[in-house]
Amino acid sequence: MVDQKGYVLISFGETIIEMSVISALIILTVILVGLRIAEWGIKALAVFVLGSKRWFGVLSQRRQKKAMFDAINLLATGQLALAKKAIEKTFGGEFAGSNYILAADIERQLDNGSSVTRLLETAKTYKESEVAANIQLVNLKLSNKQYQDALSLLNELPSNLPKTKQLGSLWLTALAGVGQWDDFKEVLSNYKKPLGDDYIKWAQQATQGEFAEIASKQGAHALTERWNNLSRTAKKDIANQLVYIRLLIQQGMSQKAEDVILEYCGKKPKSEYFTVLRLLNHSSATRIISLVETWIKQDDKNAELYSVLAHIASNSGDKRLAEKAICKALEIRRDQEDAILYAGLLEEKRDFEQAALVYKNAV
Repeated sequence: MVDQKGYVLISFGETIIEMSVISALIILTVILVGLRIAEWGIKALAVFVLGSKRWFGVLSQRRQKKAMFDAINLLATGQLALAKKAIEKTFGGEFAGSNYILAADIERQLDNGSSVTRLLETAKTYKESEVAANIQLVNLKLSNKQYQDALSLLNELPSNLPKTKQLGSLWLTALAGVGQWDDFKEVLSNYKKPLGDDYIKWAQQATQGEFAEIASKQGAHALTERWNNLSRTAKKDIANQLVYIRLLIQQGMSQKAEDVILEYCGKKPKSEYFTVLRLLNHSSATRIISLVETWIKQDDKNAELYSVLAHIASNSGDKRLAEKAICKALEIRRDQEDAILYAGLLEEKRDFEQAALVYKNAV
């Protein structure tokens, strides 16, 4: 057979296969075609499997996006429980941490403080949400009066952040909370423009905080020196005046406080002063009593003025005038604080039965 042309002989050990050249070519062609078909089949199967995964992935992303939108809408309409369920479906999704910030806001409105912190800490792990999450954590710390913790978080923020009103307010609130007034003034100066109209309010708080610190650490004399060194504009600020007056009274300098009131209050009554006027407690407060009596002549139906006069008179030892004024105040309108003062005056006169009746009607 080997000598015959047109034949192919294949030997596998004891097995011998012989065929014509044409048959061999046909078999080879069939094998090659079969291999190609198998290759196509494998590729098709791979495409199907991978495509299915991709399809399911796209479906999952769509569901998560829908859940995100649902959570936003539910939160806006106050449906917090449903909003919470919706936002939880987005966890692990590709939202760069913004979904965790939204979830924290929902938990905050549900008063779940521990969950808020956990969610914001998770949001911080995403670069895109790190700053926003940190600022929300600062707000949380400030609401809990954890001022030092808030400062630590603020110091983690990038130094190149834009100076905004919100950021400036956070810094100032935290610094005021820990009493770092020098740093407070520096931040206040840096944020003067973005704070806008609020700058004046914060500037007043700086003065008030500084005064309180001086009074507590150095006493009334140092407080008076600081007041004298203020600019004329700062002295005219009624907020600064009230803080100074209150601190003087706390330092046992009620008569000095009276001098300040007489200097700045003027001839017409200013309701802002009424609270500190009631705190005056020195004897012979004739000048301030005369001023209040002048106000009463201008408005003799003003119960508040009679009340102020009664408290000043009582604290200065003029019980007769105090009783007369408080009775007039109570004739015009009923007030618990005034009734308690009147009852106390009656007790001092040993009219316990009438005092008990006044107390009973007051509470």
